[in-house]
Amino acid sequence: MRTGRRSDRRASWTRRVGAVLTVGVLAALSPALHPQPVSAASGVDDYPSRLKNAPQDSLVDPWQFYNRECTSFVAWRLNHDAGIAFHNMYKGHHWGDASISHPFFSLFETFRFLIEMNHLDPGDPWFGRLRDAYLEPWGPGHAETFELAQRIAGLARSIAWLDQREALQPKDRPEFNEGFAGMLRLGLRAA
Repeated sequence: MRTGRRSDRRASWTRRVGAVLTVGVLAALSPALHPQPVSAASGVDDYPSRLKNAPQDSLVDPWQFYNRECTSFVAWRLNHDAGIAFHNMYKGHHWGDASISHPFFSLFETFRFLIEMNHLDPGDPWFGRLRDAYLEPWGPGHAETFELAQRIAGLARSIAWLDQREALQPKDRPEFNEGFAGMLRLGLRAA
């Protein structure tokens, strides 16, 4: 009986020492893990009022994004808080995927990933289940609209990627062309 209590106390003591050591090591390493303080305040909406109060997509912000889109807010944070001069052509790439388009277009990329990276057959039942789950918030009766949107999305996405391709150095284009060709094939097949 005494042996059981002694081993319980030893285990309890070992856990406490382990917890204290873990906290101590993390505290000692925290400056190395995150050397600069984070300045963005969580839950604070300091997005410029001129952009915030205007109707969505009615203005182009100083970073060349439409106002009240996620890319505009990220550009604001990077410029204002991090001191990074981020804009819509930062490092030669067009970042403006926050565009006015049909919400059903967004699943095209997910489907493309499942086909190209996971090698799922386009007729696999997963696609229907994923579509149904995606459409559920919109209510019944949108399957036909969704299928039409997927046919258009591939071509729209391919056109959007042309700007990115043109911004690349010629030596970087062969690698880009592989993904672009796959997307274009899917877009043309769906159309």
